[in-house]
Amino acid sequence: MSMLRDAIDRGAMFRRRMPFARRNGSRFGGRVARWTPRMLPAGTLKLWLRADLGVTNDGSGYCSVWSDQSGNGYSFTQVTPSSRPAITTYNGVPCLSFDGTDDSMGSADAASVYKLLHDGSGSHVFIVMHQNGGASKDSAWLTNVDSAVTTDPGFLSYTRTTTFNRIAYHVNNTTATRSVDQNVNAVVSDNANHVLEYTLDSAASTKWEDYVDGSLKASNTSFAAALASGSNPTYALRIGRDRGAANMKAQGYCFEIIICNSVLSGANLTNMRAYMGARYGVTMA
Repeated sequence: MSMLRDAIDRGAMFRRRMPFARRNGSRFGGRVARWTPRMLPAGTLKLWLRADLGVTNDGSGYCSVWSDQSGNGYSFTQVTPSSRPAITTYNGVPCLSFDGTDDSMGSADAASVYKLLHDGSGSHVFIVMHQNGGASKDSAWLTNVDSAVTTDPGFLSYTRTTTFNRIAYHVNNTTATRSVDQNVNAVVSDNANHVLEYTLDSAASTKWEDYVDGSLKASNTSFAAALASGSNPTYALRIGRDRGAANMKAQGYCFEIIICNSVLSGANLTNMRAYMGARYGVTMA
């Protein structure tokens, strides 16, 4: 009887210590599950990279493979040891450190996989980064274009602390010119975590929106309807380095990259931003 009473008491103690509720969570089996991108509607996630999940250490502290967590099986690799980003942490949170010289990770999948980033069919991109390269450093975080070739169809996200802070290209394949968002100053500071966010939605007159830390910084509705039938990207997607510009190499930390195949809204967007803000210490608008 005494043993039974002890077991009951231990169970009661365990239940008392379990959190009854968590912000931005949902009930599962009597407990509360913390929200993650896996809770998005089925089929929404195109790519999910997080620096504490699916990172292969090459034995020297550098990342050779960054594996997709979306369930689609995509991955990014670097076969050259000297060009691999370091596996590290910032403020206790896992991240990959890019040296601003030659570090990068390349998609192991066909360029066509990421056509959604520029073709107007619908996409939503989130990049959690931390630049520390100084005022004159252009840090390319995610790209599948050569920035020196204006007819390359694709996408480019990069940051700088002065003049312009980030820029995204979506090529209009009808006119072979880019639509460029730039000269939005003082929104991506050095030595701080930020969430870069891009949407391109054909359902909203092919509207492109650009956010930093959940705050809308620019939008554009001038894309031609023909974008949806545009060409595949010239190159596969790459993290940390532009395809062309010699100085456009990321210097800083990359924590997480998410690509969705539709523009998030409502509770899905609210949960995503709350998740990123809480995890990376970013005050979201």
